[in-house]
Amino acid sequence: MRHLTIDELTQFDTNTRFNHPNFEFRNIVDLIKKIGPKKFLESPQYDGDRDMMIACMFVYAIRTLEKREWFLRRGDNPPDFEMVTATNRKLKEKPIDFVQVEIVKVPVSFTSFNQAVEMIKKKKLSNYVIGDDNILLIFINHPAGPVWSGKIGQKLELDGKSFSQVWAIYILEANVEDSFIYCVRCVKPGGEIRKLSLRKEFMKGLIYPNEYIEKLGAKIIKT
Repeated sequence: MRHLTIDELTQFDTNTRFNHPNFEFRNIVDLIKKIGPKKFLESPQYDGDRDMMIACMFVYAIRTLEKREWFLRRGDNPPDFEMVTATNRKLKEKPIDFVQVEIVKVPVSFTSFNQAVEMIKKKKLSNYVIGDDNILLIFINHPAGPVWSGKIGQKLELDGKSFSQVWAIYILEANVEDSFIYCVRCVKPGGEIRKLSLRKEFMKGLIYPNEYIEKLGAKIIKT
């Protein structure tokens, strides 16, 4: 995780703001209602929208753990996404935290755990250059998500790999009325499992205001 000054943050491309996940997810809600959760989760046509939903899921989960709001935007591929949040550090102590996020998706069509492991290794852990302070999100779009997420860290042999954090996300229930019930598991360094309702997190809005975020709102962060 990088620490930034306010000036460093405002030097980012202001044509692409960091948004609160609610700002991004409201359009996804309408899309899921229109086409249904199955098509949304499985069709290649909506791959980019799925990535945004996965990123929002993660941001909501991190909010429950850290008690602060994160904001996100699409990256230059790599990374898939960039995220920022404000801290209580003083201005001279670089009060903004910044991370880059990569996403890899395990599709429902996979027939074995080893198939998923080999795909992740090939796409994100072999000959892949990214800063060692960045995050990998593994979206397990498969009924075996609860089981596979629990053993994937050991199988991937993550010690010494580029990503400082690895998280697995899997869906428990997917329907239009209640949105998605999902779990987020910390694979590296390990320890945390959170069960959340995407709809309930969305309805909470912005719950941890911060003076730095308020000051930057008109420039680079949209709430």
